[in-house]
Amino acid sequence: MRVLHSFAFFLIGLAVTSLPHVQAPGTATAHSPRAFNGTWVLDPDNSILNPGSEPAKIELEVRDDGRSIALRFHYPTRENRYTVAFDGQVHLHTYDGVEWSHAVRRDGANLEFRVHVKRIADHAEISYLEYWSLSDDARSLTIHTAYPGNRDVIKVFVRRE
Repeated sequence: MRVLHSFAFFLIGLAVTSLPHVQAPGTATAHSPRAFNGTWVLDPDNSILNPGSEPAKIELEVRDDGRSIALRFHYPTRENRYTVAFDGQVHLHTYDGVEWSHAVRRDGANLEFRVHVKRIADHAEISYLEYWSLSDDARSLTIHTAYPGNRDVIKVFVRRE
C-alpha cells in the first residue's frame, strides 16, 4: 500500500512537471498587458480537467484594452461573453441559468480573477480563484482554477494563428 501511495504522488508530480510553463501567482514574466489578446484554443492533452465535466473543445477570445478585459468562451454547443473592468469592483452577468460575479486584477504580468457562481434554480454557490499566466514566448496561456478543497483545474490554451 505504501508503494502505491508513493507511486501515485510520483505520477501526480510527473503530470504537473510535464505541463507547459505553469507559473505560480506573483512570479510573472514581463509581458505587455495586451499580450493576452487574441484567440486561444484549449489543448486538452496538456490540461488537467475535471473528468466528464469539462468540454474538450473550448475556444477563448481575449480583448484587453488596459482598462477592461472582454472574454468570449466558445464551447461546442454554447457561448459565454462578458467584460470585467480592472477597477477592483465586482462585475455581474447571468449565463445559462447561473449568476456570475467576477473581479479581476493584474499580478505583475499575470491576471487574477475572483469568481463567485450561483445557480438560479437551486441557489447552489461556489467561490474560486483563477490565475492566468502566459508562457515566456506568449504562445500558451495557462488558466489555473483553484476550487475549494484543493480541486484544481489547469487549462492550457495555445494561441491560434
